[in-house]
Amino acid sequence: PCLDLLPATLALAGAELQFAGRFGRELLLRSAPAPLPRQYDYILIDSPPSLGLFTVNALTAADTVLVPLQAHVFALGAMSQLEDTIVMIRQLNPTLTIGGIVITMVDRRTSVNALIESEARERYGDLVFQSTIPFSTKITEAPAAGVPVTEYAAESAGAKAYRALAEEVRQRWQAR
Repeated sequence: PCLDLLPATLALAGAELQFAGRFGRELLLRSAPAPLPRQYDYILIDSPPSLGLFTVNALTAADTVLVPLQAHVFALGAMSQLEDTIVMIRQLNPTLTIGGIVITMVDRRTSVNALIESEARERYGDLVFQSTIPFSTKITEAPAAGVPVTEYAAESAGAKAYRALAEEVRQRWQAR
């Protein structure tokens, strides 16, 4: 399959301030990719882990949200804030849904991670993907090398987990 990637650069660091006073700033990204959907089956927007202007733009432009949920008690607590934000964003984008939740940074050596995963599955049911992403040094080293973990350490547990997740996402979203 073909993949085009538009990575963020340092030039984006000041862009949020630049757009802060602009009318319709929440809809900038939504109006930008109008001709793109015909060229792509999927457009993935990786937004920062905050609820700033870039994330709000991504949510107003999206059909579906794929939520990475760290296997950490504070991250699980923050899910309610994300859900509240999605409710507010639906005023601008009524069709926005949560398409899935992937539990990340899982360390099977700690019982807390198992509790977080269990709580997430109980609370969100089938929204939680079966695939989880392990905590892995290879995953943290790959961006420093400028390549995805699937290239940096193709046979690592992290790379295998991301491939399994990609297949699970593909199957779930094709079934829609």
